[in-house]
Amino acid sequence: MEHGYIFALDENDYIKGYIEFQDWETDSVTIDMKTVAFFLLSIGAESFIFCHNHPTDGEDEDYLCSASKEDIRVVGTLFSLADILGIELQDSLIFTQSFWRSMWEGGGQNPYCIEKVC
Repeated sequence: MEHGYIFALDENDYIKGYIEFQDWETDSVTIDMKTVAFFLLSIGAESFIFCHNHPTDGEDEDYLCSASKEDIRVVGTLFSLADILGIELQDSLIFTQSFWRSMWEGGGQNPYCIEKVC
């Protein structure tokens, strides 16, 4: 089952709080942007990180640690939301059981630059 998290950070990059997104019926996560905006504004976040997992079930975890087209679309939308709110999206991370990957690594704050970092 896929899970997604938004971690809200303060000015010192300490976690102020988080919200979890999950769908018990499918292997995907739907991120409600209104919920994200309300959460970030109400908690007074200075920045945030988006994390989600890719379930592996023994499959090729290195491959599954790569961002899908849907991942890139969601992160692009989060990047736009962050810009509108004036709250920095610091990174987007993908986890499998044995690997993790930053969508920012290797290209600065570019939600379309995906490089393995594990």
